[in-house]
Amino acid sequence: MTEIFSAKHLAGKNAFFNDADYTNKLKKEFNAPAASCLYQANKNNPIDTHSQDSLPALFAKPLIIPAMIRPTQFGTTLSEQPDPWKFKRLTVQTKNGLDLDAAIMGRPSTLPNKKWVLVSVGRRDLYEERLVSKAFQNFLTQINANALLFNYPSIGASKGNRNTKNLVESYQTMLHFLEDNKQGIGAKTIIGYGYSLGGGIQGESLKTYNLQDGLKKGIRYIFIKDRTFSSLERACKSITKGCLDWMIPHAQLSLDSVESSKKLAELQIPEIIIQTTDAERNTISDGVISKNAALQTAIQTLSFPNKWFINFTERCINNSPQDRFSSMFLHTCSMEYFSERLSRKINSLVRAYLLA
Repeated sequence: MTEIFSAKHLAGKNAFFNDADYTNKLKKEFNAPAASCLYQANKNNPIDTHSQDSLPALFAKPLIIPAMIRPTQFGTTLSEQPDPWKFKRLTVQTKNGLDLDAAIMGRPSTLPNKKWVLVSVGRRDLYEERLVSKAFQNFLTQINANALLFNYPSIGASKGNRNTKNLVESYQTMLHFLEDNKQGIGAKTIIGYGYSLGGGIQGESLKTYNLQDGLKKGIRYIFIKDRTFSSLERACKSITKGCLDWMIPHAQLSLDSVESSKKLAELQIPEIIIQTTDAERNTISDGVISKNAALQTAIQTLSFPNKWFINFTERCINNSPQDRFSSMFLHTCSMEYFSERLSRKINSLVRAYLLA
């Protein structure tokens, strides 16, 4: 039997975590191949799905977004997480029929507060890894927020092809789910956190998403891009060092972060950009994305207003060669390294919103 998501289950005596059998249900729903709780996007919602369906399967699947398999018996792992963290798994269905595997995490004290972080993960990441990350849990604690996390199409238990159109529709549907005050969560503060490739997916998605409607409804937005490229084409050129330049024009790679950064500036929506820098705070390569491909380089050149930069001036990489290119390792380091500064900046921005 399919359970239909309701925000009423986030607080009060009927909250999902107040169920006497919560632990057993947690194990069952996260151990299962698919979630039993469903949120279905309204076919009339403001999601634009006209982005290019451009990434050829041969190039996109193995190189841009490798297939990732869900961890087995993950519900058992979550049941061992310390209080007060609570988790709920659900299937978010887009208006074009993509089934996305997603999860909610929060604490009983914050789940009713309508303050949410939307996480778009990196190239080799699964949302499941974030749920058990102590650094990410500490970050949510410091900003007094909850999180909505999801896997991209054909990653983990999510369904659909990995192409630009589906990536954009996935992100936009998750954002709409947070904004939806009738059938969704009804968030009033939304903090978009995109790491590496996830920042590019966030940027491409915001280009065509109607944020004005949310602003009119009083929703406060903040977007964070943690070591993200200005465009996927530029990033691929830097990574392949010219070896695959002949393929890129034919692939029509279309993940771009600059245009939406300009849009956010025009809408006066704060954007925080995290980037690796040298001791003089000059942008440098983070080991994957080069200086010339980094979003911070483009933003500073264009001088967009309403941007805040947090510089990652220490490599935070140990002596293991594989760690230099491990997105999960780098993400954990950045979250630990920036957690206090990032949460302080977010809290100050939210306070400024409240006083505006």
